[in-house]
Amino acid sequence: RFVVAIVDENETTEKSFLLYAVSNSSNPLDGFSEMHRIDITENGNILAETVLGDFPKIGWNADVHVITVNMFGADTPEFDHVSVIVIDKNTVLDGDNLTFSVSHLDRDPADFTLMPAVMHGAEIGDPMWFIVESGDPIGSEIGLVKMEDALNSPSFSETSLEVDPYHFPPNAEQPGSGAFGRIQTNDSSFISAAWRDNRLVAAHAIGLDSTSQSHVRWYEFRTSGSSPNLTQQGTINPGAGVHTYYPSIEIAPNGDIGMNFLQSSSSEFMSMYVTGRNSANGPGEMRTPLLARAGQRTYRAFDCAVGSVFVDDCRAGDYSGISIDPNF
Repeated sequence: RFVVAIVDENETTEKSFLLYAVSNSSNPLDGFSEMHRIDITENGNILAETVLGDFPKIGWNADVHVITVNMFGADTPEFDHVSVIVIDKNTVLDGDNLTFSVSHLDRDPADFTLMPAVMHGAEIGDPMWFIVESGDPIGSEIGLVKMEDALNSPSFSETSLEVDPYHFPPNAEQPGSGAFGRIQTNDSSFISAAWRDNRLVAAHAIGLDSTSQSHVRWYEFRTSGSSPNLTQQGTINPGAGVHTYYPSIEIAPNGDIGMNFLQSSSSEFMSMYVTGRNSANGPGEMRTPLLARAGQRTYRAFDCAVGSVFVDDCRAGDYSGISIDPNF
């Protein structure tokens, strides 16, 4: 099925909704009988004001669709907490809007941009896995969050795992950028995670003390046993002056890992690259990235340029995506 979600927000009335739809079949042209408008407006847990949703992220296991939303103050606006929207898959695969079942769970403010995994091959009753980074300018730990019994009495547990140190990624150069006009890489939050056969892979953009560029960093974790553990990690570094950012990662039925990301430099327009690995690659090793689509001009947007003159760095994300072809 195709699962679609977007935040609908009215700043005047201070109301926030999640628009959510599921296709009737594997062909989206067959229509979307299941379409729902979920009120996600809340009172702040930390802030003494109404909080509204931002940046929805979708994951799933055998039982539920999970959408996490960053909740910000309607007036300040400051981050308050992450809202976890849990939807019973059985109630949206039946084509009957009246059976729809949804619940809301809140996480504490430490879980900024909590990323749910897309869990291929999960069985009924399996836990739901999430990944979250430290949220600090300098980090050396990654949090894996497990949600159990999602449909009845959900509970969370978190494991912090040590990784190679990193900090927030610097904004990325592009042709024509100088004091302004770079690509905003934002923070080091995860925007992609996938699970299969107790292997959890995830990727984000980071900065390193040893370079002045942004870099794609990826991880693989093992989720079997009493506690998850880190099995490998790797960093994409094409060379001095080259920035990589906004990655997405997936894991195929045969165990291969695929990843895409953006790349730019003072001499390369913002372009898309793909890479991957299989069992023949060593720990932490991805194959040499291949250019999928070259940028053709300097990126300018309403928030960073007046005509051809840059007045700020340019927002160009922070969305990214990759998925497995179910027919291949």
